[in-house]
Amino acid sequence: MTTQNLNLFEHPRFNEIQHYTAIRLGCDVDALKNSGSVILSATPKTYKDFMEATCLEEADVISLNQMDRCSIIRKNQNETEAVKNLLQQLNCSQKITSEDLLKFDNVEIKGYSEPYFYLNPKDFKIFPDSNVIKLSKDNPEHVAMVASLHETVEEKMRWFSEIDHPVVYGYILDRKLVGIASHFLFESPDFKVAAGGVLVNPEYRRRNIGKAVVSAICEWALKRDYIIEWTSWDENLASIALAKSLGFQQFLSEYEFLVS
Repeated sequence: MTTQNLNLFEHPRFNEIQHYTAIRLGCDVDALKNSGSVILSATPKTYKDFMEATCLEEADVISLNQMDRCSIIRKNQNETEAVKNLLQQLNCSQKITSEDLLKFDNVEIKGYSEPYFYLNPKDFKIFPDSNVIKLSKDNPEHVAMVASLHETVEEKMRWFSEIDHPVVYGYILDRKLVGIASHFLFESPDFKVAAGGVLVNPEYRRRNIGKAVVSAICEWALKRDYIIEWTSWDENLASIALAKSLGFQQFLSEYEFLVS
């Protein structure tokens, strides 16, 4: 496995993104501002829609969050002896990478790595399309159309974009809904983040339908002063290409490792 070479991340609201990331990871924001690595015990999520770290429940798992200059490593509060021995061998004066961890014979990647992207407003490449409409959970026709679209994708994927999300845009073609994009909204006195998701009927992919509906939700969020986040997994090349085509830039890569 090869770590992606991240370009130096730039964003006009970089400090807010750092603060949001620190809250999401359960660390002090100063840990993201220095070079090197920080090891900390995972804590329960502080915002209802954040994902829990697997290492919070599994003592033999660690999480690595790798940025331009630093890395945050999260472990279980009651880590196994194997995890404890591994962490004692790391040189935290340097940024720890996935390659550094995989050099150990008893460490293996768990699942996929997740890149986190953010959209710099000046880099946004709008992609308008007249087939895109705004959807509402209060419109029974829209609810039914989204339900029909969900039937075309795997059940485990449907939560990426649902009719009851705060903002939803759809793509109408051949008199049916063939793609949707929506935002989760994370808001507090310290940050205002819109995290996007998209679904497209497999029969209608490779037609820029996903790009059109994601462009629409990005427009909506930018007009309302949200920081726009995009996450995926490293093997979902189509999702990553879509994000980059609209101007998103990668800020962070998140990995989980099993230590035996």
